Amino acid sequence: MGWMDYKGKKVLITGASSGLGLALALFLQEKGADLVLTYCSEKHLSSALDSLGGSGSSRFLRLDQGDPESIGSFLSEVSTFDFAFLNAGTYFPSGPAESFPDSTFCINAIGTYRLLKGLLEKGTVCFTLITSMNRAWPAQGFGALFGKTISLRRSYAYSKEALSAFPSIFPGARVKVVEPGLMKTNIYGKRAPKFWKMANKLALIFGWKPSEAAAEIASAPSLDGIHFAPKGPFRLRGQLIPLPYDWDQKEKEGKSFLDLLERTGLT
Repeated sequence: MGWMDYKGKKVLITGASSGLGLALALFLQEKGADLVLTYCSEKHLSSALDSLGGSGSSRFLRLDQGDPESIGSFLSEVSTFDFAFLNAGTYFPSGPAESFPDSTFCINAIGTYRLLKGLLEKGTVCFTLITSMNRAWPAQGFGALFGKTISLRRSYAYSKEALSAFPSIFPGARVKVVEPGLMKTNIYGKRAPKFWKMANKLALIFGWKPSEAAAEIASAPSLDGIHFAPKGPFRLRGQLIPLPYDWDQKEKEGKSFLDLLERTGLT
């Protein structure tokens, strides 16, 4: 697959202090991109700065996608980007389970929506969103879940499905959706239930390295409404291939997501 040209391009990568986000930063730094990177917690920031070598072509800004004020503050500090990789997200937020939409959904889906909308208003049009093979669509729609208590696993799955509908929500943008498959990261963490701890162990053994996934994601064609996922059994590592994008279904999901925002007043 031929590389896209990132030399001298202004690129945003959210959630770039660890995992896939940091791998994308390292890859695009090597390709000559001018990077703006975000972090939420300072836990991995020092090691990320060391990995990037203190390059003058990249800078970190704090961004908490669960906090509208943080998103507004971030948007006030940046201008337009040639490419934006909206990678930031969470699986197990701190605190007890909440009624829907909970912290997970607010960070992964609503926070990404607010950020994308703000960046689009500033002139950025080319976005890459990171979804998951664990995504799921609630048959009754997002709005019908308002106020109900659901498991963290379902909230995560619904948040990642919502991202896959963003190409239909933002027709004025070029939104590419990528489902990386299993990767050697620790996203599930120590608080994960027994089943997901086992899934994390399998990912660490059989999944692909974040650096491998980053190279594939960054080099995939920048086309709107295209969903990329790995080929091969169980969607493990391998070259990303385009999947069919059902515009009718995604428009339905997009309208359902916007209905949720209207009900909650979280727009």
